[in-house]
Amino acid sequence: MLPIRIVFLASFISHVTSHSWLACTDYTEKNGGTWNPNFCRGFPRNAEIKAPRDGTFGLDTGYDYSPNEARACGQSKGAGAYTQRHPMAIYYPGQQVVLVHPMKNHGADIACGTIWMPDSGSWLYRGDINNNGPDPTLSRFRQKLVFDLGRSPRGSDFGGDNSMSSVYPKPGYGNAPRFCDNTDKAMATYSFNVPRNLRPGVYTFLWIWAFNGMGNIYSSCFEVNVARNKAHRNTLLRANGITDYSEPCGGMTSNAQIAGNSNPGCTPTSERTFAAINTQTQRTTTPLYYRWTNNNVNNVRTQPTTMSTTTTTRPTTTTTTRRTVRPYRYTTRRATTATTTTLPRIRPSSSPRPGISRLHLSIQLHMKTSQFAGELWLPMIRPNIRKRYFSVDFSCSVERASFWNCRIISGLEESADTNHYDLLQEGARELNLNRIYYHVSFAEPCDLSEHSPVVRLVQEIVFN
Repeated sequence: MLPIRIVFLASFISHVTSHSWLACTDYTEKNGGTWNPNFCRGFPRNAEIKAPRDGTFGLDTGYDYSPNEARACGQSKGAGAYTQRHPMAIYYPGQQVVLVHPMKNHGADIACGTIWMPDSGSWLYRGDINNNGPDPTLSRFRQKLVFDLGRSPRGSDFGGDNSMSSVYPKPGYGNAPRFCDNTDKAMATYSFNVPRNLRPGVYTFLWIWAFNGMGNIYSSCFEVNVARNKAHRNTLLRANGITDYSEPCGGMTSNAQIAGNSNPGCTPTSERTFAAINTQTQRTTTPLYYRWTNNNVNNVRTQPTTMSTTTTTRPTTTTTTRRTVRPYRYTTRRATTATTTTLPRIRPSSSPRPGISRLHLSIQLHMKTSQFAGELWLPMIRPNIRKRYFSVDFSCSVERASFWNCRIISGLEESADTNHYDLLQEGARELNLNRIYYHVSFAEPCDLSEHSPVVRLVQEIVFN
């Protein structure tokens, strides 16, 4: 009878009615379990009508929406989309942000349901800066990924220990520590890092959650005013009557493949963190489940040895894991235009005049270049890796940059001040080469000894 019961359960799950929406787009508590409207500083479109802050959290009002190609957003961004009590979100580059949504009975938790509840992933996309026209189509949104929010574990992901389905926090959609208190209206949260290269301005963000695959998706749209920095963000919040400038610090984002907190202005206090643990290998590869840890003594943060951590302060920050990964710096193969500084040649004398001593000079000279080319040597590809994301930062002003064996997914359009590029490498041939080729032209000669470009391995996508 056991195989019959399993087949029936899988059939039942595939027909579960799914629906959800974002309820808050800037929440000040990470991995929380109970909705508190005072913690919400930003809302999606028309929340005052469809999901008011003081209403019943998770109440069905027709706010859920299944997008199509022509219409990615279910709510209009016209007049009345935001109000004084339900303002649009205000972020700054590098900030770690928390999103909130109701669970609507779609959690994999053995304590109050099944471990086989599907979650096929969640993503954030965005439109162009300061777009006052119609919303982009679904395919246009998907050309500009803001963050991959990951997916929640289910079934065999728990490694045979079904009790781990009740351990929180979790990645992806199912991060609801109090799910069993009310499986319909339980609050769940995501956390993600705002890209550091977004220029100040207003963007439309699109949240997508896939339940039973990409043919069964739900979306919410919301506007974000990206400030110049944290101080500017606080000024804009204050203009909205908001005086809570707190931020969630520490730990990992909702996607365990992307390491941790990037808040430039955060001061670590008592922080809750993810620890990704694989009980079969005890390595931080693709984790089977996520165990809750709180490793703080006297407000000093410590991390489990199995946990990847990132500290970001400047573009040259390094990322540390069990196998140390350093930022990958360019190796210069050719400098086509260069200027050097020389000193007058000093000829030693066999019989120096009285009072004159021999002078030996060894001076490190600087060199400027207008363009250069070469290749990046990357870490060896691990099994099952299907995509790799890299970020490239130039200190000097770039006139043109070309990359081979990868694809540029963002460029100077968003980051004229920082000259930042995001690169995607995919495909077996490209990945197995373990390198990227490049050619860069600068607007003015650049001193590479003082302004060395830096490339980081940001994310690796594993397909089972």
